[in-house]
Amino acid sequence: IKESASDTRRFTDLKNAFGDRLVLMAGLDDVALEGLILGAQGWVSGLTSAFPRESVALYDAFARGDLRTAVEIYRWFMPLLHLDAEHDLVQSIKLAEQIMGRGSERVRPPRLPLAGALPDHAAAIRGSRLRDVPRLHGLYGLLGYGSRGLIWAPFVAELLASMLEGEPLPVESELAAALDPARFILKAHRRGTRPNPTN
Repeated sequence: IKESASDTRRFTDLKNAFGDRLVLMAGLDDVALEGLILGAQGWVSGLTSAFPRESVALYDAFARGDLRTAVEIYRWFMPLLHLDAEHDLVQSIKLAEQIMGRGSERVRPPRLPLAGALPDHAAAIRGSRLRDVPRLHGLYGLLGYGSRGLIWAPFVAELLASMLEGEPLPVESELAAALDPARFILKAHRRGTRPNPTN
C-alpha cells in the first residue's frame, strides 16, 4: 500500500490491522522518514527525480540505522519535500527537475481514467477507429484513477455496468471514447509507432 496520508498514525494502524500481509510504502515525501521508521518498507518519492542523490542518501542512512544522518538530510530536504504535499505538486516537482537540469517544467494535461474492454495488444488493428481495435474477450478494466479515485469510481463503474448490460451509456459517446482503454494503442497505430502484428 502506498500510504500518502499526512497522519503518520496510519502506518501503525495499517500494521496493526494487517501485520505483514501488506507491504507498506511511504507515499508522501514530507512524512517519508516517519513512515520508514513506523514500518514502511520503501518510499514512493516525488522529488527523487529532481534530487536523486539526496533521496538515496536519506534512504540509505535510514536503512543502515544511521538515524542521525537521516534526520540531518531530512531536515535540510524538508522545505523541498513539502512540495509533494501541495495541490500543484506535479508542476512544482517538474519545475524542480528543470532547475536541477533533469527535465522540463512542462506538464501534460490532466489524464483520464481507463474504463471499458481491454485491447488485445498482440492482435492487428484493421481500421482507424476505436471499434476497430481487437479486445480481449471478457476482460474489462477500471484503471488509472490516480488521486481522483473517489471522484471517478462511481461514475466509471456505472459506465462499465452499462457497457456490460448493453444499456445506453450514461455519458456522451465522445466521453466514453476518451475513457476507452484502447485509446493509447489506437493513437500509436495512427502515428505508425506501434508495430501491427499479422494474424
